[in-house]
Amino acid sequence: MPFDSIGGSLDFYGEESNSWVDYFNTEKIDTFYVIISATPIEAKEGQKYDALPGGSNVLKIYKYTKENFYDYNPETDVAAFVYP
Repeated sequence: MPFDSIGGSLDFYGEESNSWVDYFNTEKIDTFYVIISATPIEAKEGQKYDALPGGSNVLKIYKYTKENFYDYNPETDVAAFVYP
């Protein structure tokens, strides 16, 4: 339901003061995606995919890069994904 919320977290404590930037560096990734779907999309942790899911089940795709978090302060800022 639109008024429901789902919570989750990424617990990662790196060497740098900005744990999100450190996460990108440590995991050696340059982009991650948050996919909002009408029904759950099964994905395996660590699995590599050739394309993002599509179709009417996918409501929204958010794309984030390391640069999005350069001004992020983990002491005062909270990363939140809100749909719609």
